[in-house]
Amino acid sequence: MTNLDIIAFWVAVTFYVISSCLFALAFSFEKEKWQTTGVWAAGLGLIPHSVAIIARWISVGHGPYIYAYEVASSDTWFAVVFFLVLQYKQPKLRNLGLFIMPASFLLIGYGVMKLREIEPYPESFTTYWLIVHVFFAKIAYGSAITAAALGGTYLFRESGWSRGNRLLSRMPDSTSLDRLSYQFITLAFIAIAIMIVAGSIWAYKAWGRYWGWDPLETWSLVSWLVYGTYLHRRITGRWEGKKAAWLAIGALLVLVFAIFGIPYVYSSLHNAYLK
Repeated sequence: MTNLDIIAFWVAVTFYVISSCLFALAFSFEKEKWQTTGVWAAGLGLIPHSVAIIARWISVGHGPYIYAYEVASSDTWFAVVFFLVLQYKQPKLRNLGLFIMPASFLLIGYGVMKLREIEPYPESFTTYWLIVHVFFAKIAYGSAITAAALGGTYLFRESGWSRGNRLLSRMPDSTSLDRLSYQFITLAFIAIAIMIVAGSIWAYKAWGRYWGWDPLETWSLVSWLVYGTYLHRRITGRWEGKKAAWLAIGALLVLVFAIFGIPYVYSSLHNAYLK
């Protein structure tokens, strides 16, 4: 990492931690001003975070999608952007920061623990299809994290633990939260499908085959099928409310494992860069 990359990264992490604390305090003490400040902290953190990503991109000569640090950092960036745009469009959804911001700095923290010296990577990685594959992977993660946060908010609200909380009472009603979670899961499902197709085309150019049942390929397909199961059960009217919320959270865990857990469990072609 360059000096600019390091400084910008830690400034971003600091802002994300502050944002997480402010959202927790705002919710606990029902202080709307603290919640607003938490949003500003998240937005301010996004600036040095963007600088860190760009600085590394310039220094290593490729986009933020080869090594575990880069993947975690760019996934976090998309999650924060999704949150900031969503709360801007619907201010009533600012409470989602209580879930999304802690998850964001934990994910980026995981990434920095995997930081290591830059190694040469194959020429097959410099292809248009890899960019498409990675871009839709980021869309999938951003929408999946948002859907899970909406599901968690739904469950928290329905549990009655926070009954009477002034900030939570300003959230959209449970039906609206459930519907929004469904919409983001639909986006994740589509993004994962495009990610898999683009990845298979890239795999053909890189390894001479479209599909080889590599563990990462297989678990990406499993993730897609889990989201497909959600949509099927939802469309048939069998899973709504609490069941759908729990599945949104569970599906995110499957997706996270598909990228970050695979290198520790299976031998994969992707392990050299993600572990």
